This record gives sequence, structure tokens and C-alpha cells, in this order.
Amino acid sequence: MHPRNYYKDNKPDFGKLAETRPSLKPFLLPSPSTTHTYTLDFSDQDALRELTCALLECDFGLRVELPVGKLIPTLTLRLNYIHWVEDLLSCTNGNIPTGDSVLGVDIGTGASCIYPLLGSKLNGWRFLATEIDKDSVTCALSNIQRNSMDTKIKVVQVSMETLLLGALEDQQQYHFCVCNPPFFGDGEERYGGVARSGSRPVPSTVNTGNEYETITAGGEVEFVQRIIRDSLKLGTMVRWYTSMLGKKSSLSPLKAELKKLEVPVIVTTELVQGRTRRWALGWSFDHSLKHKQDSGQGARKRPHPQEMALPSFPGTPEGLSEAVCWVQARFKELQMECSVVVQTSSCVELICSATKNTWLNQRRKRRLLQQLERLKQQQQQQQSSTDLPDAPIQDGQDNLAQRQKLMDELTSLHTPCHAEFLWTTALQERAAGPVAKKGACLGACPLGVVMRGEWLEGEDRDIVHQIVQYLNNSMDVQ
Repeated sequence: MHPRNYYKDNKPDFGKLAETRPSLKPFLLPSPSTTHTYTLDFSDQDALRELTCALLECDFGLRVELPVGKLIPTLTLRLNYIHWVEDLLSCTNGNIPTGDSVLGVDIGTGASCIYPLLGSKLNGWRFLATEIDKDSVTCALSNIQRNSMDTKIKVVQVSMETLLLGALEDQQQYHFCVCNPPFFGDGEERYGGVARSGSRPVPSTVNTGNEYETITAGGEVEFVQRIIRDSLKLGTMVRWYTSMLGKKSSLSPLKAELKKLEVPVIVTTELVQGRTRRWALGWSFDHSLKHKQDSGQGARKRPHPQEMALPSFPGTPEGLSEAVCWVQARFKELQMECSVVVQTSSCVELICSATKNTWLNQRRKRRLLQQLERLKQQQQQQQSSTDLPDAPIQDGQDNLAQRQKLMDELTSLHTPCHAEFLWTTALQERAAGPVAKKGACLGACPLGVVMRGEWLEGEDRDIVHQIVQYLNNSMDVQ
């Protein structure tokens, strides 16, 4: 949770909230906690609606009504997003800008109008809020009037196709835009068909909102790509373009597209609130912001990209395809997640991410695997060399214990990490830059396959150098 988030150190007391807002009382349940007497059923939409309204009124002095059937905003998440935008705006001089001079855009404000209300209440910002649904526009205007923010927030109804272009006023400068896009690509994904992996816990809350608020063709990636296309035409008319994302997997293709378009400033963050995690992406065409970020406190120099040539693959489109299959198989062995973001007859780009270091200590791993294989063979020999089924029980138990010990040691070598990198495999005539030991073509050479790795983010900044070493060793083994 963001350090400035009000709820980081102020957990709500539902009993006290109900004293201020009696309509919350019917939803109170006895709590097993020793800290508070009551809790709520967070799968009950009516309870969530009353809780959100109570928190906004008691903690922020905002009187809001949320109609049935519309999205119920998670307050801690919205605050985390607002505070991140504050951080982006403060990168110029270290101070959060406040007052009427700051103008933001909320794409799809919804019936709650939550971002403009919070931004105006906390920082005095002005907002242009867009919305496609007539009933949501009416409700948003009522919430604005209820809190006497008519001069701060303007709501406009737009068409389904309109995001930024056609909504922003000409000759007007905007400091930022925020967006909470529909997460899902279809109804099956929304209701759990393909959106959640088996390893993730069952959510403790319920999906709220109707279909137009939660589903869009192509999912959130296509939705944000539309914002990116608008931003290319608007340029610095908006200083910071941002959007929330419901799935971490959406970050890689969107960042890759921004890099491909040579957008100078790209930032991401993780929004954490309890068990729920969301992600946010921001970008800007203001080159001065890149300088501010690169020279900011704690900034570190980016690692140099690493290159290696693959002379064993022919310098043809077929050879390129074979090389890509080879490297994808190596990355799969390393338990990395990779997605193709660019694919032509002469170049393939992958965005890869690693959550545990599986490429180091290869020699030690090979020795452990050899020991495991020997124990397995010994057990097979013991089972086949005796006619007495009860005789080898103790030996079999000892063998199993030894194998488990070796497996545990193997697992311990896979240390946690977090890193993401761009891996390019291409046909080119010259291997430019620092080429690993397999690259014999240091000068002019025939067309060949060359690989290039570039670190993107994460604490393991040496990952690309280590991966190049691993791939070289893999080629030696072959």
C-alpha cells in the first residue's frame, strides 16, 4: 500500500462507521478478530456499496451515492492510484502540485466519479471526466453537485469510440489522464473461465459493475493501445498518460509497444492493497521528465545490452525461425514466461520475465541430477535382483530419503528473483557491439543470426549477462 494511503495505518472500524451511517448496521457480522467487534461479508455487493459510501463520508467528507448495478470502487486501490499520480507530478521539483492550476482527465469516470472527487478533495485539482453511459453521467453529476464541486469537475458524455481525441479541449494543457479500463475481453474471462490460474487464491470479494464497465473487445490491452494511439497524436498536450491494469501479463505487450514507438518516458508501478494487486502504466512525450527520472535520487545506470552470434544457424528466415525455437526452448527450461511482441521475416522480439533464478549453479545441478539418476538405477536393480519382495524395504526407504534430500537441494538452488528483459533474435550482416565468445563475426561477415538481450526492470540487473553465459554453455553442451 502506498505510504500516503490513509488506510495504511488506519484500518476501518465497522462498528464506529455504522454509528455515523446507520444504513451500514444491517450488514455488520460478528468478527473473530480481537481488534474489532464487527466485520462484513465482502462478497455482498450491498454491503460493499454501503461500506464505500460510509468510508468516503467519514474519512474524506464526501457524500456519494452508488446506484445498484454500477461499479463499486475499491477505495484503497483508487487512493493508491491517485498517490502514484501525485508522485509522477512531483518528479519535477519534489513537491505535489495542488490547486486549480492542475487539470486532469478521467477516462470513463463511472457513476461514482471517484477519481475526480478524490483528486479534488485531496489536492484541489480540476478534472475533465468522460463517460459513455447516460445514467452514469447523471449519477456522476449528482455526486459532484452533492459535494459542491461543480467548478472543479466537468463531466461530458462521449461515444463508445471516444477516449481522448474528440474529448479534450483544443489549446488546453492537461497534467495527466487516469483510466480504469474494462479488464476482460469477454464474458467467459470475466466470470472466471480463463482469467485466474489454479495457483491463485479464490477472491474474497465479488466482481461489481455491469458488462460495459468490465468487458471490452480485446480486453484491457486493446483498450490501452487505443489510448496509446490517441497519445501519439496529442503528444505533450497531456503531460502524463496513465492507466490501471488488472493483469500483470498486460504490462509486457504494452511496454513493448511504447518502446517500439520510441516513447521517451515509460514508467510502471504495482498497486498493492491487502490480497489484491493491480498494476499501472504511465508514459510521457516530455523528454525533460526522462532526465528527471534518470537523475533522481537512487537512480542507477542501466546495464549495457548483451549480444551473441549464433553461427550454427544459417542466415536465412528458416535459420532465424530455428534459432527462435531453440532459445524459446532454453527459456522454457529456465521456467521463464515469454511472449512474442514483434515477429517479421528478419526479426523476432520476446518479452521475458523470471520469478526465480534457475540458470545459475548449472554444474552443481548436473552433479545432483547425476546422483539422482544413479540412485534411481540402484533402486531398479534392487527391485529386479531379488525374489523376496520384503527384503529390500529398508534399502528402498534409504534410497527414497536420499533422493528427497537431493531434490530439496536442487529446489534450494532456485532462488527467488524478479527481472524482465527484451530478447531480440535477428538476421544481420554485422554483429555490432560487445559479442559473446560464440560470435566469430566481429567485422564484416555474411548474413547470420544474432541475439541481443536488454534488461528492462527488476532487482536482478545482471540477468542478461547471466543468460548469455547460460546460452553459450548450452551451445557447448550441444
